[in-house]
Amino acid sequence: MTQWMCDGCTFLNEHWRNKCKVCKSLKSKDDYGASGGGKESEDSSGSYKEKDWTCPKCTFINQSTSNKCGVCRSTQEAGCHPVEKQSSNNNKYSPVGVEDNEIRIVLIGRTGTGKSATGNNLLGHDHFRSLTSGSSVTEKCKRGESKRKGKKVVIVDTPGLFDTGATNETVTKEIIKCIGMTSPGPHAMVLVVSVGRFTKEEQDTVKHFVDHFGAGVVDHMIVLFTRKDDLSKSNQTIGQYVKTVPSNLKTILSQCGNRFIAFNNDAVGQSNTDQVDDFYKMVESMCNDNGGSCYTNELYKEAESALQRRMRIERKRLEEQKEKEKDKIKNEVQSKYQRKLDHEKKAKSKLEEDLKSKKIQSDKDRENLQKQLKEASKRMKRELGKKDKELREQIKKTEDEFKQKMTEDALKTNQRNNVENEKGDFFSDLMGGLVTAGKKLLKLFF
Repeated sequence: MTQWMCDGCTFLNEHWRNKCKVCKSLKSKDDYGASGGGKESEDSSGSYKEKDWTCPKCTFINQSTSNKCGVCRSTQEAGCHPVEKQSSNNNKYSPVGVEDNEIRIVLIGRTGTGKSATGNNLLGHDHFRSLTSGSSVTEKCKRGESKRKGKKVVIVDTPGLFDTGATNETVTKEIIKCIGMTSPGPHAMVLVVSVGRFTKEEQDTVKHFVDHFGAGVVDHMIVLFTRKDDLSKSNQTIGQYVKTVPSNLKTILSQCGNRFIAFNNDAVGQSNTDQVDDFYKMVESMCNDNGGSCYTNELYKEAESALQRRMRIERKRLEEQKEKEKDKIKNEVQSKYQRKLDHEKKAKSKLEEDLKSKKIQSDKDRENLQKQLKEASKRMKRELGKKDKELREQIKKTEDEFKQKMTEDALKTNQRNNVENEKGDFFSDLMGGLVTAGKKLLKLFF
């Protein structure tokens, strides 16, 4: 894979970065055309603008399309007054701390673009049902999970939003389920488009997502083109291809920072490994550009609040269940050994009484009784030891089982399963608590 040299600081960057890793300046037009998109600057006629500007604060030379300095973030118009990143509808970035050990991805797009096949490739195994079909194979939001470099990958495959078989209420419910399964927010919203034609349905899909989730969602969006093999047959790179796409798709690409990548979902071996690696590098780069954050909005905040509340309730319920299980184990083990211990205790007491009896005539008889008493004591001690060992082992096994159930990851997974399967209190909370937002969602989507 090729690298590109930053015009600002001369740092050699990986081909998939669209901003310099060091000074954050945008990838130049001359470096444009690798597997990932660089930031292009075009006027309405398609030619490049050459009027770069020098930042009055730090003297960094910026591209004409950027109104913020790539180094100090001062604005071109305001001279040297930095501005903070803002977004509409109270949408904010949710910091991803050390405890956020997930990569959450949402796949959107129309039916037939290969969302499910893409999801399977990104997961590294077949999870989503993928067929060549004119109608949506994915009728409901489906979640798949895998591990990648120590992090859990959570991918939600959404149904085609504009399939005629889906009612407004059904689509609204699926969007709310998607929110519940990717709370506290997705790191990447991936628009899956097939090489060939860009339809009005796909344009509307992006519009409705942006209308609902807020303009800030495009900062977390990647356009993924499937059928990369079609480009190979015509000796065309994805960089060359995007220069020929319709203006409405160019607008979407521009809005999401020209982050795009091409996929061949039939690729195997190293070819598939490389494209998957490139995708996750792009996600990582995008998250770094966003301050190491996932996307969130008011819906996600409410969903996360409901999720945490239900996790606390579930943890408390499991704690109580664990104590009941431990009490049950104690009673069962005690009952199991009690009869034998009572028998040994009774035999030992009789031997002790015989030793105290005046009927013993010889030292040999006394010595024999003492020997029997010693053996009885050993037997009783062994039984008590076996009882204590079995009790400890069963208690530990129970505690370990509940410990696994009560981890943050397990509790969250259980609640997400409930949402996906449309059951449980968390799902009820989402459908009830987001009812007002759901009505707004219906208005926006249809």
